[in-house]
Amino acid sequence: MMGSFYQCNNCRQNFESTVGNPPPPPPPTVVPEPTADSRSRNTMNRRMIYDSPPSSGVRDKAAGADNYWRALVWSFRIIRRILLVTYFLLRYIYRRSKLIFWFTIFILSSVIAFIIVVNTYNVGLSDIRTSYVTSNEQETEASGLPEVTGNAGEAPTITAPTGTPPATLQTQDIILGTGEEVVATSTLTVHYTLMSWSNGAIVESSWSGGQPPTFPLSGVISGWQQGLPGAKVGGRRLLVIPADLAYGANGSGPIGPNETLIFVVDIVGVS
Repeated sequence: MMGSFYQCNNCRQNFESTVGNPPPPPPPTVVPEPTADSRSRNTMNRRMIYDSPPSSGVRDKAAGADNYWRALVWSFRIIRRILLVTYFLLRYIYRRSKLIFWFTIFILSSVIAFIIVVNTYNVGLSDIRTSYVTSNEQETEASGLPEVTGNAGEAPTITAPTGTPPATLQTQDIILGTGEEVVATSTLTVHYTLMSWSNGAIVESSWSGGQPPTFPLSGVISGWQQGLPGAKVGGRRLLVIPADLAYGANGSGPIGPNETLIFVVDIVGVS
């Protein structure tokens, strides 16, 4: 049976050698050790990364970090080259003519001083702009205060306010006085008009009684104690006083709880 299966002896020998004796495994792959030449090529490749200028488009964090260090290296290289060129140029000028050398030093110093002055001026201008914006914001906030009209010596007219009352004490000189200045320990003789912010109603006015009252500043509400110092006799000042500097959450008489008060105070006398 086996003899009829194999057509020839060579076929039988080939089959037996293939099945009975499998081919040997391939030899292991040997990784060559890095040579000095390959290491130098890797170093050159890394240096080539920083030899190229930084790219403007950054798509991921790794590329962004690489771009940052590349820009840093390039900045140092540019600064170093500028310093070297300046040094050799000055040395050459010094060897040729000391007069031209010192003139060049003078020009460079003048340029540096000019740059410093311009930068200082820009910083000061920036501060002025900031203060100007702040003052504009304060004026904008003050523009939301009630409008007061009327001449000195007459009862003022107050336009009822609208919107949300300010959370802090607001003061505004309607008429500037020229007499004695109010201090914290002063005793005042004043005319005043009181309006409530919530409904714009006049609560009380000394003008209707005829004679201005006299009292020590230390004996009135905190809004007056903080808002009137600095005013002068003959002046008229607007006070917008939040509830925490007036009568608070309890109120007082016709003044409701948590009421913001509007006072127009005319300084008649200070003692």
